[in-house]
Amino acid sequence: MISEADQVVIDEMITRERTMKERQKIIEDMTHKRRVFKRRLVIACAAVVTPFLTILYNVFMQYEHWPMMGIVKINILVAILIFLLSLALFQKLIKYRPLKYIVQRYRRRIVKRYTEALSVSNRWLQFYYYQREISHIIPQILYYLEANPALETIDDAIAYIDSQPVSSELYQNNLSEFRKYVKQFNTMVLSTANNLGQPSSRQINFVTLDGIPNVWYFGTDPEAPKVSELDLGRAAIFTLPTSEEL
Repeated sequence: MISEADQVVIDEMITRERTMKERQKIIEDMTHKRRVFKRRLVIACAAVVTPFLTILYNVFMQYEHWPMMGIVKINILVAILIFLLSLALFQKLIKYRPLKYIVQRYRRRIVKRYTEALSVSNRWLQFYYYQREISHIIPQILYYLEANPALETIDDAIAYIDSQPVSSELYQNNLSEFRKYVKQFNTMVLSTANNLGQPSSRQINFVTLDGIPNVWYFGTDPEAPKVSELDLGRAAIFTLPTSEEL
């Protein structure tokens, strides 16, 4: 039987988890907006450059005795080719100034817009229970208290988690190696399966935050098939080999 005092703490834990989920949605939204902005910026730059390069192409071309429809078709094909090449070029150039500066300005605007919403959740980033920071095990505590009738108090759940074979020292060493590994890449393969069991894999980019180094965030279209597939709990993550072949 959960005591009244423990129930108060459990309610706070549940509030914290809900707040963290909302915080994650905000961060995903920020990431999605930045990605869309960068994509639109690349397209806009390519769209601006294409007409000028097409005109320049026509300056050096000689269309003597060409029918008008033939010239129009050639120009359309040239414009399409120039546009595609420009997209690829600006996709590379966006990492450098001045495009990089434009992206950074937009990023600052997005951060400023969401600062207040994120600040509200800052107090929940850490959760102390009798001077012990337990934010990383709150999902486990809530799960064990609900799934294991033998665990009647928060202390019982924490003791049970602590009794698991992985030692704290080994956990910290593994965590340190894991963080070092994560810094070497920002891409992973997400594999899911639909309700018929049909698998699907896609390569996605993710981001990590300094304040929450053990959580990976990635954005997606809310209507994308993988959202419903993730809700089914049928998912696996595969990381790509690093330069050290890890």
